[in-house]
Amino acid sequence: MDSTEKNEITQLNPTYSLAFRTMAVRQLRETGYSVAELGLAIGVHPDTLLSWMRQFEDGSNQESDGKKQESAGDYDLKFEMEILKQERNRMRTSVDRNLQLAERGGALGGEKSLVPTGTLQDMLETLLESRWLILGIVLLTLLVGIAHLMIAEPVYRADGLLEVDEAGADLSVTENLPTLFKEVSPVTAEIEMLKSRLVLGQVVDNLGLSITSKPVHLPIVGAAIVRRMPSTKLAKPLLGIGGYAWGGERIKIENFNVPETYFGEAFTLIAKQSGHYQFLDPSGNEIFQGEVKKFESTQLSEGNLFTLYVSELRAKPETRFEIIHETRLKQIETIKKALTVREKGDRTRLLEVIFDWSDKERIEKITNEIISIYVQQNSERKSGELNQTIGFLEKQLTMLRDQMQIHVATLNTYRLEKGVTDLSNESKIILQKIVSTDAQLSRLRDERQELIQKFTPQHSRIIALDAQISSLKKELGGLNWKVKRLPNTEQEILHLIRDVEVDTDLYSFVKNRLQELKMVNAAPVGNVKVVDFPAASDEPVKPQIVPMLTLYTMLGISLALATVFIRKVFHTGVEDPDILEKRFGYPVYAIVPHSAYQDKMLNQLQLETKGSVEPSILMAQNAKDPASESIRSLRTSLHFAVLDAKNNILLITGPGPDIGKSFLCLNLAAALASGGKRVLLIDADLRKGKLHKHFGIQNVSGLSNLISGRCGIQEATQKTSIANLLVIPAGTYPPNPSELLLHPRFASALEQMAINYDHVIIDSPPILPVTDAAIIGHLAGATFLVVKAGEHTLRSIEESIKRLTQADANFRGFVFNDLAMDNPRYGYGKHYGYYSSYSTDQ
Repeated sequence: MDSTEKNEITQLNPTYSLAFRTMAVRQLRETGYSVAELGLAIGVHPDTLLSWMRQFEDGSNQESDGKKQESAGDYDLKFEMEILKQERNRMRTSVDRNLQLAERGGALGGEKSLVPTGTLQDMLETLLESRWLILGIVLLTLLVGIAHLMIAEPVYRADGLLEVDEAGADLSVTENLPTLFKEVSPVTAEIEMLKSRLVLGQVVDNLGLSITSKPVHLPIVGAAIVRRMPSTKLAKPLLGIGGYAWGGERIKIENFNVPETYFGEAFTLIAKQSGHYQFLDPSGNEIFQGEVKKFESTQLSEGNLFTLYVSELRAKPETRFEIIHETRLKQIETIKKALTVREKGDRTRLLEVIFDWSDKERIEKITNEIISIYVQQNSERKSGELNQTIGFLEKQLTMLRDQMQIHVATLNTYRLEKGVTDLSNESKIILQKIVSTDAQLSRLRDERQELIQKFTPQHSRIIALDAQISSLKKELGGLNWKVKRLPNTEQEILHLIRDVEVDTDLYSFVKNRLQELKMVNAAPVGNVKVVDFPAASDEPVKPQIVPMLTLYTMLGISLALATVFIRKVFHTGVEDPDILEKRFGYPVYAIVPHSAYQDKMLNQLQLETKGSVEPSILMAQNAKDPASESIRSLRTSLHFAVLDAKNNILLITGPGPDIGKSFLCLNLAAALASGGKRVLLIDADLRKGKLHKHFGIQNVSGLSNLISGRCGIQEATQKTSIANLLVIPAGTYPPNPSELLLHPRFASALEQMAINYDHVIIDSPPILPVTDAAIIGHLAGATFLVVKAGEHTLRSIEESIKRLTQADANFRGFVFNDLAMDNPRYGYGKHYGYYSSYSTDQ
């Protein structure tokens, strides 16, 4: 598509040339054509013609148009009319071509795009149009949110505080070693330990959490009702509905064993009189009947054993309880999801334990049990480490004592044999260094022996110990080289004395350390202590009212906006009357706003009894209504529209039903009659016509009876309470209305009526569902199509015009009906009326 075609698409309104406007004004001046008549002939709106005429009368275009008017003066007027019609047809063809191009390229976004033209103003106007829909959706969502808050099960919270000594009570043999060889226990490890199955599994076992029992409430709202009942006494069943718990019920299960195949299945216990109960399996079959505080057991034919001990049961007879034996692992996971453990602050070594649970009575007990078991297991874990260290040191102490005794005996024997009692000063210095180095080396080897039981050789602590042991070995090798330079006797004594002193030091160190660990093990203490014991909240922490209502409000607004714009995308009904004129080239003779007063009268009409003579016609009841003024405007426009018509018969139809077509016929007839014209209103809807109800007359004889020859025109015609207005009702509904309208008697009757009345208005069925309107349109002098705002698509309107044209109906234009008064985009008071400033005719 080139730039020229794009410009044509964006400029769909035709631009009339100066010659065209000049010739149109000349036709108005020099012929007997009226503004409406000429406008219909050349396809220009009467208001546009009047504006052109005012411009020429003001002389605004006299100088520029002098030559063109002068050259046009030689043309024959009839020839000019043909030129005008050809010019208008050319422009109409151009507009249709541009519209087709726009539809293929998506330029007609009014029906396809999310927002009509995509501007901020369009979006705001679209939202303003649907403000009540938006408000309704938001309010409905809020009501759903409030209902959810009332029905949702409350969740309570219990929390406690623990302190973790990361360094721990390190009472092993490595206590006096440099911190380089110690590994600090991270807080995250303690968090995971607290949430481990080792801890939570014991909680489930100790408290019997695998067994869950609860009363059965009325679905959806039952639990919410029970929560608002006093728990001290049994509540009466609401509306006499039995079998459900209504407040105050209580059951306590001490023992409930089922086969593993029934884990997670819901069993039913039904309370009976005097503490008895009936126990049913998940399928509803009775297993046994038992009594409170008695151990009950039974074995099914499959060999499955069921045992149950109910220690407490408080409920009205026939109240049902649900009992489930969950798997241990599933219950552990349930508690784990409800448990939150986190460090409070940064590097504070304080662990905050938070447990959220729906059972207010047991939440504090469960949280206390979790913390108690964790602290106990932490202490036992530390105690186990001490016992392991003590056993290792006892073995080492026995070996050191035996080794020390052997070395002392060997030294004494050698001294006696050699007669040596003391060493030289050099030998004493070397001996002292060797003993010190040996002692350090022995301690490091013992440390490595202890750590190798906990860690792999690639661990950082063991690698560091190996490095220091290697360094001490090198230092000890250098001292041994110095010893080799001494005399042989002195070397041997030095070796023996070194062994004795090293063994003595190690023996003394291990013995002292062993005594210390035995004293500590008598009262073992872990590296965790309780700062704050768990306490449960009195008020539920979930659901939170303010955040939830805010969330529902935002959700409602989002849903409302999505609904509005999605509705705009899929709603292809014409809401702007200008589109009809631009798209089809036919004028819109009147734009009738929605009338709330008419709605009120229709509601009253449904309540009125038969035989009422008070007409439910807006023109007769409320002449000041904006819709009444629009119909008077339509009356004026029709006066010019039918000047060249072949008769004075007006056909009013529409694309579909329920578009206000009968409303327009009634009020237009009343408006014409109020002007002193004799008007005949014919109800040609032989399928379900109801015009007679608006006048309070009987539908005994009417149009169908007239066509079938059962009555004459005078018998079918009935007077109304409105002067100069007569009506022919539909009459008896025939089985073949279309064939009946094709009868020559109908055309003959219309010709006679056209002679006797100034105006004959026919209210026909819609054109698309049935062919009745096409049959009548051939006989009428002018046909008008009623389009309801936002109701019809361009395709349906185009098809309606096509059917009327094929039937040789004299189609003149549209009547745009039921336009919203508060429509911000096409508001009647904003664009098409000024009724707030002027009073209407009486």
